[in-house]
Amino acid sequence: MALSSASRRLFPLRKHFMSMPNMFRRFISVEGTSIDPADGLSDEQREFQRSATTFAVNEMLPNMREWDEKEIFPVEVLKKAAGLGFAALYARPEYGGSGLSRLDASVLFEALSLGCVSTTAYLSIHNMCAWMVDEFGTNHLRKHWIPKLASMETFASYCLTEPGWYLVTAHNCDIVVWWL
Repeated sequence: MALSSASRRLFPLRKHFMSMPNMFRRFISVEGTSIDPADGLSDEQREFQRSATTFAVNEMLPNMREWDEKEIFPVEVLKKAAGLGFAALYARPEYGGSGLSRLDASVLFEALSLGCVSTTAYLSIHNMCAWMVDEFGTNHLRKHWIPKLASMETFASYCLTEPGWYLVTAHNCDIVVWWL
């Protein structure tokens, strides 16, 4: 779908937009209008958005279908995301986190979801776990776990259960369970 002249004037990231697969363009450009997902963002947030979108389109989108069909957990791609600082977004920088705000993180997650929604959902959960360690853990726990979570040397998740009910099983992996 070609952009109208009005859309070209309104959409400042045209080059970036044109590099996106057609399936995403139709959600952003509507006949006679243009919705710019970067509207209202700071320059720094726009850069986060560009980086995350580029990563999503190049690293996640080409593999999304296979990951879902074959139930693949994309460890290597998640570690690449960690290399860009996407694995401990809310954690303090002094422990290895990115120190970003919730708004900054939501911009990143929205952009990453263009590549693979389920992988992005996991990444958001992993980040929440890293935040919980940073927010509620002791300095010793922060120093031990945040660097491992930020690099995705260690993967994190959480489980909600009814009071008094729990069952932990694992196959070929180490599990650390914290009861709060």
